[in-house]
Amino acid sequence: MTELGRAYGGALFSLAQDEGIEKELLEQLDGVCHILRDNQMYMRLIRDKSISKTERLSLLEQAFSGQVHSYILNFMKLLCERDGFGGIFDCLEDYRNRYNEKHGIIPAKVITAESLKHICSHYIIVNFYSQSTFSLCP
Repeated sequence: MTELGRAYGGALFSLAQDEGIEKELLEQLDGVCHILRDNQMYMRLIRDKSISKTERLSLLEQAFSGQVHSYILNFMKLLCERDGFGGIFDCLEDYRNRYNEKHGIIPAKVITAESLKHICSHYIIVNFYSQSTFSLCP
């Protein structure tokens, strides 16, 4: 985790908390990061310093305006303006950590020798939840 990720991810989470939209922004930031991971060429384009910042900001506006909350769009633009757009994944990690901590969520990974059927996995989740004080991520 980078310092940029902690600072900017924490600032976005604080804003979301003040507005009562932590889950909405987490889902949208996660979606944006998923899109960016799947489109490395777009990521390179937004980070390319040979393209003017005005043009890169315009590209973000065209791609995401009306698709994500204005806070997320402005967050991405801010990272771009400050040449920190590559840190967006660290920002997501920090945001998710803060969200999970606030909501008492501890991510868990179940590894089995054979694939679990839906009913079996549901049984494990219900059993775990009933025997613990933790919430489970969907």
